[in-house]
Amino acid sequence: MLINLRKSAGSWVVKGFLILLAASFAGWGVNDIFTPDPNAAVIKVGEREISIGEFYNAYQRNHQQASTRLSRTITPEEAKRLGLVDITTNQLVDTALLDETGRTMNLLVSDSVVAKSIRSNPAFQNTHGLFDANIYNFALQNAGLTTDAYEEQHRIEIRRQQILTSISAGVGVPRSLVDTFYQRRTERRIAETVTIPLVPSGRIEKPSSTTLAGHYADNIKKFYAPEYRSVTYITLTPEDLINEVKVSEIELREEFEHRFEELHEPETRKIKQMLFAQVDIANSALRQLQSGKEFSLVAQELMATNADSLSLGTLKRMDLPQEARDIVFALFENDISPVIQTEFGWHIYHLVKIIPGYEPEFEDVRSEILAEVALSKAADSLYEISNTIDDELAGGASLAEAAARVDLTAHYIDLIDRNGLNQEGERVQNIPTDPEFLDTIFTSVEGMETPITESNEGLTYVLRVERVIPTEPFPFEKIVEIVSKDWSRAQRESVTKKTAAEIVSMVKGGRNFTELANEQGLTLVTSKPFSRFGAEDEFISRELAQLLFSLPIGEIVIAPMSEGNGITIARISDVLSVSVDRKSNDYLNIYDALKESIADDIWRQYRTFLITNLGVEIDQETLETSF
Repeated sequence: MLINLRKSAGSWVVKGFLILLAASFAGWGVNDIFTPDPNAAVIKVGEREISIGEFYNAYQRNHQQASTRLSRTITPEEAKRLGLVDITTNQLVDTALLDETGRTMNLLVSDSVVAKSIRSNPAFQNTHGLFDANIYNFALQNAGLTTDAYEEQHRIEIRRQQILTSISAGVGVPRSLVDTFYQRRTERRIAETVTIPLVPSGRIEKPSSTTLAGHYADNIKKFYAPEYRSVTYITLTPEDLINEVKVSEIELREEFEHRFEELHEPETRKIKQMLFAQVDIANSALRQLQSGKEFSLVAQELMATNADSLSLGTLKRMDLPQEARDIVFALFENDISPVIQTEFGWHIYHLVKIIPGYEPEFEDVRSEILAEVALSKAADSLYEISNTIDDELAGGASLAEAAARVDLTAHYIDLIDRNGLNQEGERVQNIPTDPEFLDTIFTSVEGMETPITESNEGLTYVLRVERVIPTEPFPFEKIVEIVSKDWSRAQRESVTKKTAAEIVSMVKGGRNFTELANEQGLTLVTSKPFSRFGAEDEFISRELAQLLFSLPIGEIVIAPMSEGNGITIARISDVLSVSVDRKSNDYLNIYDALKESIADDIWRQYRTFLITNLGVEIDQETLETSF
């Protein structure tokens, strides 16, 4: 099968330096677009120089990641506000600091360590969990890397991780600190709540055209049309190729023999058992059974147990202790075994029922085996087909032409938004449902084919964005009705908030909360115990929960309902403290997070030390003019 890249995180090193380590690939890429010399150094750390071309590639990677998080392509102005240049600078400085530290320490990583690390990477393993050279080579080819280049870069990454791990070794967290965080996280509160639904729309006067135009202008971000893209794509799955695969009769017979143990169902037996710690009691039980006494009655008298606890269920031969297998499987239904000694004690078995096994004939499972072998061979051929498509695209062929060369079909989607909808708001049919496919459409450059990609869900594809219609506000004239509904809702919320504020003012002035709610035709409800996230009670939204956790018992506040259909008034009635459970998952997760945070603090201190000793020079003027 093709490579299925996996995402992982967990340790403070991985979390704190995931982007940092990814930036180590910044040396690969196109950097000839600059007016300045692309090899000119813009950052110098010790003896390590980072060129403007290397910086550009790392910056572009961060730009794409930020666009993905925001679900749209960010503008140069937004990139400046996000500080992408500073982020990229810090990443490259950090990697350079680690590299220079490793160099000055003469820290070496042997070939065997590099090989072991690569071979243990699940991304390079087959379905049996074994390293697969074909998968490895395909992954590097897909990334545009040579084996030597990747392995040398991996050696550098291992050295960086060794340094990072060494400075975090022995990090501990005071239990009192973890206890405090745990109690804060697990604390629950109870509140008395009153919900006020939004006033009916009929009580709101109809707005004038001028009012609606003003509302449209003041809330323009609400009325933007989504970005739409047109795309051509090819999917490569074993199912696409299965009709092209030929499977011989010899291959089917060999697979049948290979899988015979898996396909056949062994004989099983429904069994009851008595187990004794003393042989004389076991022999006494056997004599009573041989005299005709019922199995469950003997067990109840001698073992003080009930009939339900005697059943072992339905077992295969291998499920029994070795000493009992041949004896039990030689019994007939309703037979009683002799006393059998094992390492567990002395057993007496009662064979309740024999369930015959099943040994399939080849013809019974031929079609099943054919489908599976064909699918497996089709999966193996994907590697060769993906190479052919790569070669065709590199030679200037279109996606449609490349697909035709390997008897596949190129598909076309005309205008789709990030949610998978067309311009009429309808879901686009017959497209891959894998969310990564849609993400790739909206993070790809217009007019360029993507590399052949395999998602985490196993979808392999290549695509080209043909056209982009950028996001822009709907013309006011076309959405007057939508603007009118939004304005009306805003007015209803305003009136409802005013009513809620009046009730809160009267309660704070001394009025009884329950009596006041009854006068208003409202119902006072006591909430379930809720956390800071407010997910436990339908009337406690996240916003309201955060407010209530910042106030003392007896305080009263208002907040929107979680569904947005009204206003909730809430007053804290109780605070529930939870005893510390140091074995719980919550406690252990908090401990790990605090340990990670402390390790990060240690790294920042060590980083300051490295900067002082190695020296860092940054050409800010060139960076500011280039980005």
